[in-house]
Amino acid sequence: MGRIELANYSTPSSKTTIIILTSATTAYATWRVLQWRARLRAKAAADKIEKVVRAGPMVNCSDDKVRMQILTVAVKRSAKWMQFQPPNITESGLATPSQSQVGGLGLDKRPMLTLKPDYALKPIHDDHRGFREIAFYEALKLATNSHPNSTAAAATALAAMRIRDSSDDSGPMSDQSDTDSLSSFESRGSLAESVSKIKACGSANAALAMDHCDTLAMWLAVFVRDAIVEQSEFTFLSSWRQLGEEIEMLRRLSAFTTSYYGVLCPPEYAAVGNISRDSYLLLSDATRKFRQPCVMDIKMGTKTFEPDATLAKRERELAKYPPQVSLGFRIVGLRVFDPSHPECDGLGFRTFDKFFGRSLKNLSDVRDVLELFFKHAEVPDAEKRLGEEAKRKNMNQFDLHELKKKWKIGNSES
Repeated sequence: MGRIELANYSTPSSKTTIIILTSATTAYATWRVLQWRARLRAKAAADKIEKVVRAGPMVNCSDDKVRMQILTVAVKRSAKWMQFQPPNITESGLATPSQSQVGGLGLDKRPMLTLKPDYALKPIHDDHRGFREIAFYEALKLATNSHPNSTAAAATALAAMRIRDSSDDSGPMSDQSDTDSLSSFESRGSLAESVSKIKACGSANAALAMDHCDTLAMWLAVFVRDAIVEQSEFTFLSSWRQLGEEIEMLRRLSAFTTSYYGVLCPPEYAAVGNISRDSYLLLSDATRKFRQPCVMDIKMGTKTFEPDATLAKRERELAKYPPQVSLGFRIVGLRVFDPSHPECDGLGFRTFDKFFGRSLKNLSDVRDVLELFFKHAEVPDAEKRLGEEAKRKNMNQFDLHELKKKWKIGNSES
């Protein structure tokens, strides 16, 4: 009888023990799964944002989808400005060669064009160089947009252009939707708050339940201070901060660049993500308000070759102008208004080509050219120099009047 009572007494305890053990095992297994998910997502997010700030080209233009999305945005942007212009602008004769261009005048190069009222059409390459130039101007545009959280919005759009690969089947970005759909990135805050949204950039069709599960896993991992997740969060925030600094640099640089309005590209090429030989960047004409615009073409930077350039290309570029490595720039050409100089052209300008720029061997030579340019760029005594020129050539009043019209003195803006 006692044994029977003992057996009856021990049965509930055994069940309780089993329930506790089962619950503990289930909880531990659940935690391990959540921990694995948290670590996996944290590392994926950190790796993705690290790719954005990697060294190398600003945008991965070797990817077809990246090229397509960049060109799509650029062409749509220009359409807003060209809607009142006739089609085939470059063939209609409305766009004419710029009189102020001093660089890029090789035999196989197209000239820069001007279009009323105040547009400049800059020809672009039809290969990866053209896409990189478009990407640069698009990045400048993103950095200076009026989005309420402009730095974060610009950074997310730039991130999308960089990390997108061929496995991403989401559609091309648009001028506004790119920043809206990618605004899930946060420049401040924990990785746990962002991971489910970051994942959407690479997998738009992920199940909502899994997103919630991952978010819960991230919160728990952060709460227990998981070392791997904390390291990933540190990497994520550091990379994001670096990207924000890059956007701020682009914003500051944009103050010194002309306004950008998109790309003119034939529809049949743009539809397949290609740039034609008849494509142009649509910019504002910085010389439009000047009577005698003095122009200097400067190639900025210590390097004039791309990060992935071949050794032969690097050596060829470095040999063009060795002082550029120390100076940080080189003068490609300049045009100054100096009507009293015997070597001026019929409009009163002196023009210096790229070979003149390469002849400047040291800082003293460059300083002399800069002084020459800024001295004549102001032209404070144009009337006086006109009188000296008329006296030197013994001109009558009619010739003086014609020369004054040619030099555009006294009849338009300064």
